[in-house]
Amino acid sequence: MSKFSKNDQANAPADDSEHLTQAELAKWLRCSTRTLQRLHSTGDGPPAIQLSDRRLIFPVSDARSWLATRTKGVKIETKSRRPIARKSGVT
Repeated sequence: MSKFSKNDQANAPADDSEHLTQAELAKWLRCSTRTLQRLHSTGDGPPAIQLSDRRLIFPVSDARSWLATRTKGVKIETKSRRPIARKSGVT
């Protein structure tokens, strides 16, 4: 079963040649536009194309790549466990 609803999947950008507005990217990333503005101002945000002093657009392919670099997971190493040997006569 998918974590996202059909509506969420429909809103996801389908084509990497597309561009998203700041509001569209924020919705896709499930964050606020203010968070994107802060990330952009500190240089930590996804690559953007500045169309004017006030207008940014974000290439989908760059946003996906940026998101992939920020994805972190816990690497779980499985070790073979041997049962603890118990001494006989201990209760």
